[in-house]
Amino acid sequence: MDSGQRHNGSAASRQMLANLCFLFDGHEIVRLAFGDGASPNPFHVFLVRIPGPCEIAAIWTAEDGRQARVSHRVAA
Repeated sequence: MDSGQRHNGSAASRQMLANLCFLFDGHEIVRLAFGDGASPNPFHVFLVRIPGPCEIAAIWTAEDGRQARVSHRVAA
């Protein structure tokens, strides 16, 4: 586990995940909000039944407001 301290004595900047949202064809299916007690590298599993072709997307939001998005078209 990383202590957050660097060899030069400075503290590492905190880069924590604040929200994680999953979309199914543009409709939100799961939204997770992380607090101070969350692991820096959280691991979550959930199952989705896909009735046909669709697009699944994930949106990560960091505590500082930065966002990242990834999506994939699924052919059932």
